[in-house]
Amino acid sequence: FEVGIAQSYNNTPLKNGFVTVEVNDIEEPSNRNAATLPEFYTEGHVEPHLQSWISGILYNFTSHFVRGSVGEPQTVFTDLIEYIVKKNNYEKYPVQVGTSKLFISPYQANPFSACYNSDCHANAICTPLGKGFTCQCPTGYRDLNPSHPGRQCLSYVGVNECEKPELNECSPDARCIDLDYLYKCECVKPYVNAAPEGAVPGSVCTIDYCSDVHYCPLNSTCKNIGDQVTCSARRIPQYSS
Repeated sequence: FEVGIAQSYNNTPLKNGFVTVEVNDIEEPSNRNAATLPEFYTEGHVEPHLQSWISGILYNFTSHFVRGSVGEPQTVFTDLIEYIVKKNNYEKYPVQVGTSKLFISPYQANPFSACYNSDCHANAICTPLGKGFTCQCPTGYRDLNPSHPGRQCLSYVGVNECEKPELNECSPDARCIDLDYLYKCECVKPYVNAAPEGAVPGSVCTIDYCSDVHYCPLNSTCKNIGDQVTCSARRIPQYSS
């Protein structure tokens, strides 16, 4: 690894100032991710570009340079990654670390970006804004917590939302039915849908009092309104003889 990194730096604008590289630690990415990824993410859909953060090897290393030879500290990272990912054509293998037999993921978290220590969901889009950032669930995902966007993103496909109550909005008095795309809620008799306009049907269920033909007096109209019911007298037409 150290030889490959040294070879890579020697092909960047930093080559004249580079001294050596030192590995501090080696670990499995899954050990670090397991403590931060929510359960529904690790059990559900995993984006292809994140596969390398679940397997492989994670190197923690320090690069040493001649004092004053590095103008912008972030170029120590960006120049190295740019060479390995875009310019190293050794043996025509992409993302190869120098001439070593090690390869990196082209998706590397930039430690100089405001998004590096963000609390965005693993599949969310993090946008740096100065020293801050914003998180947004990408197309194909729904946000489970819109008031705090981009922290809980769940794929529309490949996930059974009915397995866990926190993944669906069905009422406790409704049946959750998993679909290829999302899910649906069906209120169980004697309950009927009482969800407000714009809400998921079956997210609110109320007892259908009006199903009892004797609930309201004769010649009256029964209407379910939330947890209550109203009986309205019907006007009986009058005929003169």
